[in-house]
Amino acid sequence: MSEKYDGIELGGGVIELASEDMEAILGFDENAVNVSCDEFRAKIAELFGKDAIENMEEDNLVLALIRMGVMDLDEKHGMPVFILKRGALNEFVRVILNHLSEEEFESFFPEEFGIDLSRKAVTDEDLRFFEQSERLRGLKHLNLSFCKLTENGVLKLSKMQCFSGLKSLNLSGNNIGLKGVQNLLSSPVLQNLEELFLSNCGLHNVYSEGGLNFQNLRDLRSLDLSDNDLGDCDIPTIFSLNTVGSIKTLNLRGNKISKSVVFLAKCPALQGVEQMNLSENDLDTDSVITFVRSGNLVALKSLDLSSNRILSRALSELGLHFKSQLEELKIADNQIDSMGCMIIASLPAFWDLKSLDLSFNPVRNEGLEYLSYAKFRDGLNSLCIKQSGISDLGFVAFCENGNFPSLENLNVSNRADLNKGNYMNRIGKNGFRALLDAEGFPKLESLDVSENLIDEKALEILELVALRYGLKYIGLRAGQPDIETYNKLKYLIEKGCSFDC
Repeated sequence: MSEKYDGIELGGGVIELASEDMEAILGFDENAVNVSCDEFRAKIAELFGKDAIENMEEDNLVLALIRMGVMDLDEKHGMPVFILKRGALNEFVRVILNHLSEEEFESFFPEEFGIDLSRKAVTDEDLRFFEQSERLRGLKHLNLSFCKLTENGVLKLSKMQCFSGLKSLNLSGNNIGLKGVQNLLSSPVLQNLEELFLSNCGLHNVYSEGGLNFQNLRDLRSLDLSDNDLGDCDIPTIFSLNTVGSIKTLNLRGNKISKSVVFLAKCPALQGVEQMNLSENDLDTDSVITFVRSGNLVALKSLDLSSNRILSRALSELGLHFKSQLEELKIADNQIDSMGCMIIASLPAFWDLKSLDLSFNPVRNEGLEYLSYAKFRDGLNSLCIKQSGISDLGFVAFCENGNFPSLENLNVSNRADLNKGNYMNRIGKNGFRALLDAEGFPKLESLDVSENLIDEKALEILELVALRYGLKYIGLRAGQPDIETYNKLKYLIEKGCSFDC
């Protein structure tokens, strides 16, 4: 490709710095008008690495930027996403977008791409960076989370035609308020959105300020309204019959909607929801039981009820009356005891689970033993029971009785920094020996036993566990990083097993 950046040629002669922005990011004196090609190359190398110019001249632009470390591939969205790793990347992308020739742009730039500027203090004024480019038609994913945008910035963004192709927009952590979100939802420019992230955006009192209408977003599949201080009165205003599209994923974590969960369960517009997060909403047992009995969420596959005030008897209602087949259940940090584990093991409604998280509950040894008798039909892939009062006694019984032919991930670690009463797991060499000898975990590939009773003998057994199962990961953290343990086990990396210690 030819060497044209910011309206200049790098082939020789003198470079004219066409904009103050370019002067600023390259660090030249503000009074400088012309600089030599060598100076320009030197500054690019300083900002983006010494091989940057060579990569740009000889390589596909996308591959060059990945090699330079200023771009990465976002696997979730399946497209190249520019991730801001250096302070000047936003301006650098602007140069690439605006000043390659049309032929160069079409030859070297991906048809679909994303830009990630999260946590980079982007302000309302900085949005001119996007407005000045006519080549953002391929932009599908834009992450502006935890920047410094306000209601005015969102209003500006919602009018920019360059964003008409956006499918995913993340504005979480910006104080844009209800008015900002209303401007966003009414924008004809953004009507192709499929994912919208509005966590911690200062939303509250929605019911008294005109509500939210998602009717313009007919293709919306994923909506995040977590950590917004929404109340029970707000939920019916947001999720009425005619204002919500075909949402599949709904995140309402960290609000105050303990009573209005019943409305969510009955709302016809949410019948297609497959993943719902209701964690950190101060839900008690009765509200969950009412939610289950009123439910019409026939498509729900994943439910997160973590960090509420739920007792084990709610699981009985969930298993007997829920109308969908759950594949993932997160109910960490509640009051689920051994009785709750017995319910999970006994009721067929739970046997389709592929992922179960019971962490930070008083499960204890008896509860883990109950779980060892569960007969998960399609096979449980992931089991997380962090800091739940388990000792060698319960873990040995689990390993000896359990038959989990599909289990790949097992987490029985602790978090010493969390105060969860007497729930610390105390698994040591006897428990680890039982796992080494067990026959019921043929597909185990990830094991986390961090901050359990890992002495020298236990570590030797865990080393054998890693080798026997061919683990890809083993967590061995025990407070401060242990260099001696690392040096002893680092050969496992060559065998494909990463570890923390």
